[in-house]
Amino acid sequence: MRKGMWKKGLTVAMAAAMLAGPVSVPAVFNNGVAVVKADETNKGQDVYVLMNIPYADFYKAELNNTVKVDATTSATKTKTKSTLANGSYHADNTGEHISGITYPVKIKAGTDLSKLTKITDASKVSITVNMKGKETTTEYKGKDALFESADYSYYELGTTAPAYYKELTVNENGSYSFGKTTATKKTVKGAAIEKFKTSSKYGDYQLNLNFDKVADSDQISGNTKVLAAVITTTDGTQYGLRHVENIWKGTEFAWGTGFTTQSHGCPISGEHYASMMGKTIDAVTYYTENGVVKYDIDDTSVPYKFDTSAFKVENADVTSGSAKVTVPTLPKAYDAEYAVEGLTNVSVENGTLKYNATGVKPGQYTLNVTDKSSKYVPFSTSFTLTTDNVVAVYNNNVKAPALVAAKDVQADDFANFVKNIQKVSVNGKEYAASGKGSVKLINEDGTLVTTADALKAEGTYNIVVTATGYNKTLEFTYTNKSDTTATKPSDATTATKPAATTTATKLAVKPVKKVTVKKQTAKVKAGKKKLTVTWKKDKNVSGYQIKIATKKNFKGAKTYTVKSYKTYKKVIKKLKAKKKYFVKVRAYKKVGKSKVYGAYSAVRSCKVK
Repeated sequence: MRKGMWKKGLTVAMAAAMLAGPVSVPAVFNNGVAVVKADETNKGQDVYVLMNIPYADFYKAELNNTVKVDATTSATKTKTKSTLANGSYHADNTGEHISGITYPVKIKAGTDLSKLTKITDASKVSITVNMKGKETTTEYKGKDALFESADYSYYELGTTAPAYYKELTVNENGSYSFGKTTATKKTVKGAAIEKFKTSSKYGDYQLNLNFDKVADSDQISGNTKVLAAVITTTDGTQYGLRHVENIWKGTEFAWGTGFTTQSHGCPISGEHYASMMGKTIDAVTYYTENGVVKYDIDDTSVPYKFDTSAFKVENADVTSGSAKVTVPTLPKAYDAEYAVEGLTNVSVENGTLKYNATGVKPGQYTLNVTDKSSKYVPFSTSFTLTTDNVVAVYNNNVKAPALVAAKDVQADDFANFVKNIQKVSVNGKEYAASGKGSVKLINEDGTLVTTADALKAEGTYNIVVTATGYNKTLEFTYTNKSDTTATKPSDATTATKPAATTTATKLAVKPVKKVTVKKQTAKVKAGKKKLTVTWKKDKNVSGYQIKIATKKNFKGAKTYTVKSYKTYKKVIKKLKAKKKYFVKVRAYKKVGKSKVYGAYSAVRSCKVK
C-alpha cells in the first residue's frame, strides 16, 4: 500500500531474516543463491519443505474467483519500514517484483524435484540496502535465502508434518499445482472496521481493521507474519491479497479496481478485484503461522466507481453566487445530490453551481456529489471563492507588530483572512502556514510571531502574506529592534532620572488591567453522525472555541468559534458514523482587537453513532 519509487540498486533496511522475523524489501544483490539441484526422485517417504509459491498458484485452490492473482510488480519499488513483505519472496534480483508466498508444502514420495532449485543450509545471499544514504549489507543463509530465489525453490524441513501446509501436485504437462491449505481453521467474531474509504492514495478502496475486542491469541497486529489474506463478499466471491500493494502491517488493506492505476509512482493492478464493486464485504481471512482464521466483520458495501476525472469547478468571485462546473458523465441510475459545506441553497444545473452569496467569506470550498441510493461512490472537487477587497493591514507598531483589520472591515472578515493565510514570504523565502513542514509566523489574532527563527534577529524584513481567496497579497516591512533602539532619546534620558520622571511616567503610561479567563469544562454526547458539545456558561467572557479531531493529539483538528458567552452548546454534524472523536473547549475574552484565551478543558472522547 504505502509505496514509493526506488531506482535499481536501492532498497529498504532489512532488520531480520525474512522467514525468521519481520523484514523489509531488498534491492542490491552482491551474489546469488548457492543452489543445489536435486539429482534424483524423492523415492523414500513423504517430506515437507518450505517452498516459494507464486500468488496465482497459492490462491487458486483457496478462492472462489476465476480471475487469477498476479504477482505485484510494484511493491518492492518502495521505501518501506520493516514487516511489509514478511511472508513473501521475489524471484528476480532487481527487487522489482514480489512474486508470491513462502509456505510449507507436502511432497509425496516419488515426486521428481530435479528441475527445482533446492536451498540448503549452505545456501546464502548477500543483500546491500541503502537507507537515507547509508548502506548496510546483510547475509541471509539457509532457508532465509528463499527470500530471493526462483519460483518453486524449496528448503527441506523433514518428514514431520508442520501445523499448516499445502500439497504439491506435478501435472502431466510438468506444471505445478497446490491443494487447499491443511491447517487449524476457525471463525472469530469481534474484529471491527476502523476505517473504510472509497478514496485512497493507495488504491480505489481502503479497509482498516481493529482487533481490540478479539482475544489476544487471535489478534492481528503489525508484527504478525501474514502469509496470505482473503476478502470475502456476501455472494461467496473471494479475493486474494498480496504483500505491500494490498496488505499493510497486517491490519490495513487497499486494492485497485482499475481507476487508481499507481501509487507513489508504482503501478496498481486491479483486474482481480474489479468484480468487488457493487458487492458487500462480510469477512477477512488470514493465513498465519497460527493457522487459518476467518474474521466476521460488519457488512460493508463496496459502491461502484466510475470515471470522475473531468469533474471541475472554476474559481469565482465570492459575491457572484455562481461558478462554472464541469460534471462528469453520470451513470443512468445515479441520483445526484450536491452540497458545499459553508454554502446554502446549493444547486448544479446546466453547467452552473449556484449558491446563496449572502454572508459568504472568501476561501476554499469543496463541492461534494453523492448518490442518494449509495450505490455509487461519492466524489468531490475543490474550488476557491475570491475577492479583490483588502481586509487586513500592518499596524506599523514596532513593539507589538500585528496584522489588523483595515478601515471599516468587520472583525469576522479580518479573522477569515488570517484563517486563510496560505504562506508568508520573509525576504524572499516562503514559509507554508499550514500542513507538513509549516512555520507559524502569524498568530490567530494577527500578531507576528517575533520569536520565530525567521523573524527573531534584529533587522528589517520584507514580508508578503498570501491568503487563499484573497487576490491581493499583503506586503509590508517589519523592523525588529531592541528595546534600547526602539526607545526615543528623550524617554531614555528621563528613565535615568527617576525623581524627575515620576510625574511624566504616570501621565504617559496608562495602566493595563490584567485579564484572566477561567479553564472550561466540557461534555460530549453522541448522536447519529453528530456530536453535541456542552460547556459551562461564563458571563465574564466573550465567547468559546471548540476543537474536534479524530486523533488524540488533535492533528488535523477542526475549530469552531461561538461568539456569544450566552451560548453553551454546539451541535457538530456531518461526522463519520462509528468513528471516535476527541473534543476540547476553551473560552476567550476580547481585549481591544486581541483575544485572551483560557485553558482548554479536559479532552473528551466519544464514538459517533
